[in-house]
Amino acid sequence: MLIDPPSSQQACAAVSSSLREDLGGTASSHERYVLVEVPLPWEHDAAASKHFPAGLAAWLKAQVPSDVKYRLLAFASDFDPPSAGRTRLIFYKKPAAPFSSYERLAYSVPTEQAGLVIAAYLGPDSLDAFDAFRMDREGAGLTEWFVCTHGSHDACCGKLGYQAFRDMYVQHATGSEGTLRVWRVSHIGGHRMAATAIEFPAGRYWGRLTPEAVRSIVKREGDASAVAPHLRGWGGLGPQEQLVDRELLAAHGWGWLERPRSGTTRVEADGSFRVRLEVEAAAGKSPVAEVYEATVRQSHEVHIYGCEIAIPKAYPQYEVSSLQKL
Repeated sequence: MLIDPPSSQQACAAVSSSLREDLGGTASSHERYVLVEVPLPWEHDAAASKHFPAGLAAWLKAQVPSDVKYRLLAFASDFDPPSAGRTRLIFYKKPAAPFSSYERLAYSVPTEQAGLVIAAYLGPDSLDAFDAFRMDREGAGLTEWFVCTHGSHDACCGKLGYQAFRDMYVQHATGSEGTLRVWRVSHIGGHRMAATAIEFPAGRYWGRLTPEAVRSIVKREGDASAVAPHLRGWGGLGPQEQLVDRELLAAHGWGWLERPRSGTTRVEADGSFRVRLEVEAAAGKSPVAEVYEATVRQSHEVHIYGCEIAIPKAYPQYEVSSLQKL
């Protein structure tokens, strides 16, 4: 389905919404995230920004083995400025499956040592030498939202993302006594789904965020099925598995998000996907295992353009069927 005539001057987020593009199954899945504090402004490539630690990107490319997979992102805050000469680093690592949350480490280091700390985190070296720079040793109960506001990468994130960031900070981070932190982050993918964000330590990606949706998600209140359409997916699962996981959130409610789980996907002869999720009880409760299976198949495509993209790009859409508990 196309809006006729295509126009690169339209906002890609508006086009995606008007075509009712399903956000499910679009979350990235990375073994590790390396988030580097970089004061704004950011260039289209955040690592090329004038405040990105000098030489860090090239140094990491030379020092970190190519088989070490990680996602490098810049972050900042309008409300919590950096300290002179220091750079905050936040690391999130995917633990062994099944799991429900990523593992977090955070440091505030002299800027010239940022590369050494990142390389030690990604490589075989110990981080003990940097122990004095550790922050948030307890980490219990902390939730961090990284909202994409990368306007030089895409206008929708610059406008809608910043609105979501500011609203989330003012309405929810303020008064949370430090248990909720909200950051601006560089491009995380899916700008046509703006406002989009990553929720850590869970590693969940959300999109088309509104004040009402944010309130429900942050406070875990209301009907979970009502906000499920905003869930792009959980980074602990593959694309088709994310779609089944979202169906189970809608069916089971907010408690589903805390349950350790893992998934596998098998491609069938007809091109459909057979998804299997193995689920444990929430942390601290008896590990009662449950197994769910479902079929996921492509239903149609939507064609998205806008924000200087004049040629529509096709995005497959999927449907979940035969979901059952074994």
